[in-house]
Amino acid sequence: MSEDLTIREGKAGSMCYREFYRMGGNGDSEPDPNEEVVVLLHGLDSHSNTWLASKEGASHPGERELTKGAAPDLARQGYRVIIFDLPGHGKSDKLPDYEVETLGHELYKSLEELGLDKPEARVNLVSSCYGANVVLGYAKNYADHMRAAVLSDPVIGFRYIPKRRLVRLLMSMQRVLQHVPDSLNFIRLARGRQAKTEQKVGLDQQQADFTKNGHGYYLPNRDAFKMVRGLMNFEKRLKEGYLPEGVGQRMVIKYVTQRSYPMIPEKKLERAFPGMTAEFYPFECGHHVQMHPQWAEEMDNNLKKLGSGMEKYTNPEG
Repeated sequence: MSEDLTIREGKAGSMCYREFYRMGGNGDSEPDPNEEVVVLLHGLDSHSNTWLASKEGASHPGERELTKGAAPDLARQGYRVIIFDLPGHGKSDKLPDYEVETLGHELYKSLEELGLDKPEARVNLVSSCYGANVVLGYAKNYADHMRAAVLSDPVIGFRYIPKRRLVRLLMSMQRVLQHVPDSLNFIRLARGRQAKTEQKVGLDQQQADFTKNGHGYYLPNRDAFKMVRGLMNFEKRLKEGYLPEGVGQRMVIKYVTQRSYPMIPEKKLERAFPGMTAEFYPFECGHHVQMHPQWAEEMDNNLKKLGSGMEKYTNPEG
């Protein structure tokens, strides 16, 4: 607990989480049932600490400040904020497969255990990278159980990713690599390359270290390949009209203006996500946009627009 926030940890379903919310005016430490809920989902080769600020004077960049960063800042905006470790990441359980639909179902089970599976729970999903794909998997079957969603840099368009040849080669070698020690981790190699790219676009040293270290957690090879395969399978289904009609009315996809991440042509976005709004972050901070100090304000504005201004998205004349 901090001076103005209550912070608690737990596990729901297969996923570990931290929760941030303001104390009630009567001193009650339980969250206000009328407050909107924001669920934050991190990217690949990461975990929930993505949403916390680096600890000043820390011995390594993986140490975080519980009361500083995107999650507590958004909680101070008046939301009940929950940050999950996605399955196979951080302290959460591993799964037999990491298909997008499976991950969406795991998210639903975790929210159900927390009593947030009802439409009246007013749950908003905010996600980055791999987590944005999890939200799309959730929306396929549970769109009625979310109020709105903001997706930052979802992993789609594999042919726009420069390292696609490496990924495909490794995928073709999967049977062999099942017997390679997890210490020989290709995700770590990819992270190092990404960090060098991000340094070129102007990230400061702290952000570059944050990316290089991956918070001290690395995916085992077998799990990493399952996740990549799940993403590639998802992209194929996306081209076949995977998402139900109307789901885009409560979602916005955002891409970072200055980025090391591949930009999907806007026309292809429109075809993949009919009815969904595509926007661009005004920040110049690379793929980890949630590290920007203005991020919480940006998300608050987006959620208000998607919520109270829903007529703009549902009414063709709006």
